Amino acid sequence: DAAVAASGGGADSLRLRGMPFHSTEADVSSFFKGYSIAAGGIKLGPQGGHGHVRFASVEEARRALVSLNHSYMGNRYIELFWAS
Repeated sequence: DAAVAASGGGADSLRLRGMPFHSTEADVSSFFKGYSIAAGGIKLGPQGGHGHVRFASVEEARRALVSLNHSYMGNRYIELFWAS
């Protein structure tokens, strides 16, 4: 889907919900430490507490989803979803 591709979404991408409102790209990068994130692949927003991460491969995204869904970033419970 061209709209999904243009927005940076796709099979190699995850949405995050529940992040601390003042999260930075560095916080997101730390949360996914040990996973290969695509260059420029971290996007925060559009609402506070939400973000989007594009990984180097579909397999990396799947591995992150399985391992980190319902983990904590600081004191906040993070939900991960496939980006659509």
